[in-house]
Amino acid sequence: MNATAGLPIVAVDLAKSSFQLAVADGDWRVSEQRRLTRTQMERWFANRAVGLVVMEACGSAHHWGAGSKIAHHGKPGRTHTV
Repeated sequence: MNATAGLPIVAVDLAKSSFQLAVADGDWRVSEQRRLTRTQMERWFANRAVGLVVMEACGSAHHWGAGSKIAHHGKPGRTHTV
């Protein structure tokens, strides 16, 4: 059984000061969209169970994927596949 089954998928658009999040179900239907600051995003991920985080491959993605509270949710991928 997949440990993340039933948990939401979160797509993150990274920027310098604000971040756009789109939360989707297992069928990739978007159920929620949010624009958050860096602090708000860290708090958002700390308070939710997430199955998968998808983000573009850029310099700040390495920071968020390797050294943050969302690191254990992430999965590397190419931008054109997202």
